[in-house]
Amino acid sequence: MFRAIKQSAFLLLLVFTLAGCATRTTGQRMAELNAPVNKLSYSVMPWKAVNPGFAHGLVEDAMDDLLPLLSTRVPLVFGLNGIEAGQYDKSRYHLVLNPRTAIYDTNGGGFWYVEIFIAASIIDREQNSRKVWAGEVKILNSTKTAICDKSVDEFPKLLLAQLSDDKVVKLESGEIKVPSEGKQ
Repeated sequence: MFRAIKQSAFLLLLVFTLAGCATRTTGQRMAELNAPVNKLSYSVMPWKAVNPGFAHGLVEDAMDDLLPLLSTRVPLVFGLNGIEAGQYDKSRYHLVLNPRTAIYDTNGGGFWYVEIFIAASIIDREQNSRKVWAGEVKILNSTKTAICDKSVDEFPKLLLAQLSDDKVVKLESGEIKVPSEGKQ
């Protein structure tokens, strides 16, 4: 039975990875807010590779593709959903995206992927940089599939869903809009 579960899990991972990208997000509100956040600044921190082994160059390539896209796609997706996000403004709330690890790994049988963990937090600058929310997003990307706008848009989409579930932001509509699903 354990073998069947393990095979099923591997097949599910394979389907997500061949589709280009799989993500998972977790989060938790750390403090009460007077009103939902509708404007914030953001920053993307430098990344740190963990256990890339002989494939360090491939991990660097994935991160070199991902980080510039995060800097442009996060404000675009947030903006489409009624939350103003500016990289250099002095908003009360500040979103910090911290790519903590990038691991180049295999799941057996020669199937390789890049696994990226991005810690995310929102601080309140008017309250001594009090952390109001913290979470993490995990992105799996097949080395055969380039990181592109569409796969990166999944990150802020899931981040917004988690922030909405945690009552940190209030979305304009019940459905999260991303540019890769519509005209651009």
